[in-house]
Amino acid sequence: MRLGSKTEINISASIGLTDIKAETSGQVVSNLVTLTDVYGLFGDAPLAPYFAPTFENLFDSVGNIIHENGYETTVPLQQITSDRQVTTEDGAALVDGNGKLSGAYYSIRMGAQLRSHLSDKFAFSAGLGLLGAYVGTDFEATESFDLAGKGIEGTVTATETGEHSELILGYYADVSVEYWLTQRTSGLLRCSV
Repeated sequence: MRLGSKTEINISASIGLTDIKAETSGQVVSNLVTLTDVYGLFGDAPLAPYFAPTFENLFDSVGNIIHENGYETTVPLQQITSDRQVTTEDGAALVDGNGKLSGAYYSIRMGAQLRSHLSDKFAFSAGLGLLGAYVGTDFEATESFDLAGKGIEGTVTATETGEHSELILGYYADVSVEYWLTQRTSGLLRCSV
């Protein structure tokens, strides 16, 4: 829509699409920390067939059955260990890691724009409108290490996954000034909020 011979009002819109993909892997030398607890039995461990001197059900202090129909169902262990040992071996664990990240960023902006030519070489424009952005990511991280040299067979592996997405709505405002040096060359100064 024109307002006089040098000024016009337009509706402008723009869309932005960006995909994100990243992957990395590597090996880290880490300390191996071993925690060992030795538990003691309260009395002797029952022998098969774990026969109890009574055929009545016996319960512990919170109501769990520990003797059922004359048979032991659990062996009580001491609650606190007095022989806990913690050892640390510097650089004894090689941890293999792999990380993946994928996501997308979509944006749209739409609003009104006022443009005016103040002279043959000088023009300005101002815009105001709504802005929306959608951001979503998925990630996966896997770490594994082998303890074969420590008497444990197989590889210990841990995997974590997650996702996050968010829709953000807001507004924008921008002002730009143009100065035409020649018919083919111009300079542009823009300020956006």
